[in-house]
Amino acid sequence: AGKPDKISRLLVIRIDSLGDLILSLPLIDNLRAAYPYAKIDILVRPYLLDLSGVIKSIDNVIAYKGSFDAFRRLPNCKYDVVIDMLRDYKIEPALVSLFSKAPIRIGFRGGFREVLFNRPVDKLKGSGKSMVELNLELLKPLNVPANVTIPRLDAGNGPAKETLTIAIHPGGHYESQRWPPARFALLARKIMERYSAKVVIIGGPDDREAAERIIKAVDNSNVKAIFPAMKDFAYLLSAFSLLVCNNSGPLHLAAALGVPTVSMMGPTDPVLWRPNGDNQIVIRKDAGCGPCSLGRCEPH
Repeated sequence: AGKPDKISRLLVIRIDSLGDLILSLPLIDNLRAAYPYAKIDILVRPYLLDLSGVIKSIDNVIAYKGSFDAFRRLPNCKYDVVIDMLRDYKIEPALVSLFSKAPIRIGFRGGFREVLFNRPVDKLKGSGKSMVELNLELLKPLNVPANVTIPRLDAGNGPAKETLTIAIHPGGHYESQRWPPARFALLARKIMERYSAKVVIIGGPDDREAAERIIKAVDNSNVKAIFPAMKDFAYLLSAFSLLVCNNSGPLHLAAALGVPTVSMMGPTDPVLWRPNGDNQIVIRKDAGCGPCSLGRCEPH
């Protein structure tokens, strides 16, 4: 496949998580600046469709319904450039890139995924760069200037801000990322006692058990839980005074919305995953064995 005469259609593949999508926003903004008249599409999992629709630099959001569906549909779109943003070893999005038949296919090396791209990019390790900066390495094959920016998202005007309402999100993808519900409960009580603040536990369906444990332990009518659909998550989150959470997708979403955050990083590398922007505080303890990024702590 050769280089197209003109780049008029681009596809960004982001079929992973909420946090990864948010940390992709600077790359998408840089693509828009470089190709102001091109169509830029994004391929995401169905639960992120509504949120992706408010990204101003995106023209079209495509739901990922599995690899075979993508193999069938994407070649008809005639993309000039396809960028797979995954830094992991999963082969699925790289195969989607290949079967798109785009003349330029860009993605990170690793796990032999590079054989499916014709513009592979090296993964920088131990560079001291954030995940946003590492993502921007994918612009190099296009010779697009990488302007390092803070991820920003405008979800519209959310509900009116109440007097000091603190959100707590107790979830996290891996067990090792989750601060115990009992600690969140103790913190919620201290917040209410010291600042006369309202506390809202916010999360998805997987967070219900932790939320119920926190509410039961706090035992205060000023604490409630909400479990909004993703289309409403950003809208509601933008109204809070502060989000206290683990390293998770809602952390990066809140930071992109300009909401102050306090987060616990646990085994996660704070250099890579610290949220960007003002009023973003990360708390972690150096246990001597981290950051290990393990999903479950080893017995020692």
